[in-house]
Amino acid sequence: MVNDQLRIRIIEEARKQFQTLGIKRVTMSDIAKQLGVSKKTLYNAFKDKEELIDSTLEHHINEDIT
Repeated sequence: MVNDQLRIRIIEEARKQFQTLGIKRVTMSDIAKQLGVSKKTLYNAFKDKEELIDSTLEHHINEDIT
């Protein structure tokens, strides 16, 4: 199981890459490489890219609310 701090790091890196390159161009490999973790670690935290996108959007919305 992946801890919450790592999930937040992944979400923040994904958000940065999505904003810069666009959602379609960013791969799970790109995110893993930038964070210095394996793709397996990403997939332990998020089922797939779609779940990561959903979590990233939810995190962004919650930041704006608080």
